[in-house]
Amino acid sequence: MEEKKDMSRYLSFEEVPLFLDARAIVRTLGVSLTTAYSMLRDPAFPTVTLGSKKLVRKEKLFEWLQAHETDVSQAQESIYSKLSAMRGKSSPF
Repeated sequence: MEEKKDMSRYLSFEEVPLFLDARAIVRTLGVSLTTAYSMLRDPAFPTVTLGSKKLVRKEKLFEWLQAHETDVSQAQESIYSKLSAMRGKSSPF
């Protein structure tokens, strides 16, 4: 019988490995394995290639997340501003 791999979430920043492969990204972010592989294939994602394996450094992953969090907030503000202008209200941002 094949042993099931542990895919439980990391509980702290310290538990996250220095370099993450797709499965470690799944454990860190709670995304699907397909999403993790898509992230690693994205040219804008900060990967390191070792042989045929793509990895991301822990610090670079969290920097990338922070940068994209700002993008989402700015996009939400822009969308809300446009919707509010249509309704004649001001943005709460």
